[in-house]
This record gives sequence, C-alpha cells and structure tokens, in this order.
Amino acid sequence: MQNTAATAIFITLLLVLTLLIPEGLMMSNEKTNLQNLANDAVELAERQGGFDYEYEGVRHSIIGQIESRMKSENLEGYKISYTKGPVQHNDSLSFEIEGTYRYEIFNLIGITNMDFPLHAKKNGVSEVLFR
Repeated sequence: MQNTAATAIFITLLLVLTLLIPEGLMMSNEKTNLQNLANDAVELAERQGGFDYEYEGVRHSIIGQIESRMKSENLEGYKISYTKGPVQHNDSLSFEIEGTYRYEIFNLIGITNMDFPLHAKKNGVSEVLFR
C-alpha cells in the first residue's frame, strides 16, 4: 500500500515535470525573442537618431518595422515604450517591452492564472547629430 501511493505520487510529479520543461523552454525562447527585438530596435534607433520623430517636415519612424516584426514573431500582446522624438548625438535613448507569458500546463490541474512577467529593456546612445 505504501509503495503504491509513493509510485502514484512519483508518476504524477514526473508527468508534471515532463510537461513543464517544454513549457519553460517556450517561455525562455519568447524571452530571447523579446531581448533580440529590443537589441535590434535600439541599434536601428542609434543609427537613425531616434525611434519616431519628425525632422524638417519629414516623418521618420522605425516603430512600424518593430511592430510588424513583433506580429511575425507572435509577440502582439506586449506593450512597448521608447524614447520619443529626435535624439541628439550622444544623448541616451531607451526601448522597453513588457508583457506576460501564460503557462498553459497549469490549466490541466485547474490553475488558470499562472502568468509570468517578461521584460526586456535596452539603452543606447544616438549617433546622429541634428543641426
């Protein structure tokens, strides 16, 4: 009797861990995608002099590119914040993505609110001199 109960508990825990590991890998993959997106966005903004601004009557924006990449990588539910306007040479700029990742494995045992926050932030320095 004791051995049967221990075996049942062991099999249950093994099943949960077997399903939890791939879910953790998917979350870490999404976190990596967020960080790569933030790095690429800041690198572009450093070369362009900002994320979204108007200069001499011409509108410059890389936010559309960032949002389309977010859509292609299934990161639509994330909130982005960035330095607005033109960023002068050697001034700092920042880009931040915030959101949550929901572990779907916990729905099997009746827990529906297992959301974990994901956050990526990158700072940079503008390389463009506006005159």
